[in-house]
Amino acid sequence: MMRFFFALMTVMLIGAGCTDSLSVSQTGQSTKEEVRVSIASTSDKSDQQEYIVDLFTGTRTLAEDEQQLDWSSFSGIAPDVESDSVWTTYNPVYDPTKSRAIVRVTSYDISNGESDFGGFPVFTYVDYLCDVDTRTCELTTILLDAEAAAKPTVNFYRWDPDSHRMFGHPAGEGVGDMNVAYIYDYEIGTLTKTADLLGAYVPPVYDSPYQRVAVFSDDESRKLLVYDTRDLSQSTQTISLDVFASNDQVRRMAWSPDNGTIIIETVKRIYAIDTDTGTVTRLVEDTTMKREFLSYKTGFVFSPNGELIVYVDGRETEDVLVTVNITSGETKEILRDTYLFISHSE
Repeated sequence: MMRFFFALMTVMLIGAGCTDSLSVSQTGQSTKEEVRVSIASTSDKSDQQEYIVDLFTGTRTLAEDEQQLDWSSFSGIAPDVESDSVWTTYNPVYDPTKSRAIVRVTSYDISNGESDFGGFPVFTYVDYLCDVDTRTCELTTILLDAEAAAKPTVNFYRWDPDSHRMFGHPAGEGVGDMNVAYIYDYEIGTLTKTADLLGAYVPPVYDSPYQRVAVFSDDESRKLLVYDTRDLSQSTQTISLDVFASNDQVRRMAWSPDNGTIIIETVKRIYAIDTDTGTVTRLVEDTTMKREFLSYKTGFVFSPNGELIVYVDGRETEDVLVTVNITSGETKEILRDTYLFISHSE
């Protein structure tokens, strides 16, 4: 059976405070770039093992189990309701340093199973402002206030306490073919948004530290609009994407760690966009498949300095971990195995 060009990718980045990048560890004067990879002999990952792969040498070592924060143990958070009919979840929105988080604690009624529309009815949800180092929390309405100000439903998934702002985009049913970025200033209680841009739904992406936001549109012509987050009334840059092939349906975008490049992943290709010049360069193209689209299970991660992207190339009999230099386009095969899965978190 023909294997997909991109193997299944779920991204798990190494090192606290890193988002959509690879971890860096220092050994003497050399810098080691690593990515966490699951390796399995079957596609269902039933026998997977986690490894840390060195991108320079291709060597792999067994990874230690990642420690997940137990939010229920933080001081100030109400204890779980222990019941066979209640299920509790903890969903954090971190600040850029990941030293603080707004944690939504949601309790679901599971006594009657899932509803006809999927999911369980919500009993209650409460938000807490938590300090990760001291493991203490207090009640907050920051996220609730942002959601109340935004219509329709907006997923606020970024938080910058220094500028007192929450960042988000429309989410849930009814989003449709409309791309919009929302910013809520909770210090003065104002909500601003970009223009409603028609196009296949692709969440807007923010640079670091949230000075610019890029929004995709394919209304009349495909383009990328870049806005200054302090003024969303009009874009500061419009980048034409007319060089994209006709079947290039955009799936995901991301800023490089140095904010100099935006990577756009489509169903068959990966492009790099220089944010200074607007130049669009094709980095990866599927030449191995005899079908119109790539697998929907796609993804990539950055190296810390933004010079490389890393992805899994699904060949007919094996998977290959590949790096691509986003400036030169140079590719390098790092590792081969039966099934490889890179870890991704957003």
